[in-house]
Amino acid sequence: MLIIVEGPPSSGKTALSYRLKTAIAKKYGPDSTTVLSGHQGSSLRLRGENYARLYLNRLEDYVPGGDEHIICDEWHWGLPAYQKIYSPSTYVQPAVFNYVDARLAALGAVIVHRNPTQEAIERRMQQRNPFLRAQPRIIRQLAEIRESYSDLSGQSLTTVLPPNSSVPLIAQTAEHAAEKVKQPATDWPWYVGPPNPEAILIDVDYTSTETLFPNNHS
Repeated sequence: MLIIVEGPPSSGKTALSYRLKTAIAKKYGPDSTTVLSGHQGSSLRLRGENYARLYLNRLEDYVPGGDEHIICDEWHWGLPAYQKIYSPSTYVQPAVFNYVDARLAALGAVIVHRNPTQEAIERRMQQRNPFLRAQPRIIRQLAEIRESYSDLSGQSLTTVLPPNSSVPLIAQTAEHAAEKVKQPATDWPWYVGPPNPEAILIDVDYTSTETLFPNNHS
């Protein structure tokens, strides 16, 4: 299974990730589950790291329904959510975001959107660093980031679970999603994307009926 935990700062992403790891390890064994951190994404992006490669290459060997289970702590929503307050070099094109999101959907990913109230985020941030209480600029930025995460949750092609989802429910949903996308080998590609795309480019010989409709599928 592939579980992605997203949300603004101090929303409990890391704590939930490790609760999930503990629960899944009890069922599948201590070596079955890995937690990957995407927190370093911002600094890598600022150094010119490719956004899509950053978040997809690390999942290259993952097989849905296999023996490996992965939990991603703050994955591909982070940079788009923070780009309002970062420099233009961090901008992620919507088409690139949708591509990464579609690839994750094809892997059966399940996203948990941690979304506490603005007051709860401020309280947790101030508990970590009391000096934030005197910095309204940071509080304002937190509100913008939280709003961005909410917008992204409505754009995702993956299954997005609400913040109050229990650990057993998250694991069960992710398990079912992984089994659902586990498909037998086929000579015709599977499409994952918007239900009504403007165009689809497929590398085929359009003059050949056999190529366009393999096995006489129309």
